[in-house]
Amino acid sequence: MSESKSPQDNDTEGIDELAALRAQHAIAASSSMESVTRARERLDEESKLRSGIRRERRMRIAEMTERVSGMHGAMRKANEILFEERLQQIEADLRAELEDEMERLETEAWSARSAYYARRCCTGCAARRIAYANSLT
Repeated sequence: MSESKSPQDNDTEGIDELAALRAQHAIAASSSMESVTRARERLDEESKLRSGIRRERRMRIAEMTERVSGMHGAMRKANEILFEERLQQIEADLRAELEDEMERLETEAWSARSAYYARRCCTGCAARRIAYANSLT
């Protein structure tokens, strides 16, 4: 007699195969879900990292902007100081030139006045000498 499998053995074998197939599918699905979860976690980490980098970049830009603004203010103040110093120097130079010019004009005026009185005196003296000489004759 040949050994044949009973329908019940066939069913048990089919059930076992089905259970193995389900287990394999569950493992594959679980593995697939884990890889999807890991991929999602990596994407979340990358997103957080990019967000942190953007935030840090904005902070650095704001800090640099503040520094540049401070340097701009300092340069403006330095320029004002240099401008005032230069203005005072120009004013002092102009005052010195004006004083020199006034001194020169005073000297010229005194010289002209002295020359006028010297001529007048000489003219007067000459006239008196002539009158005196005429009176003697």
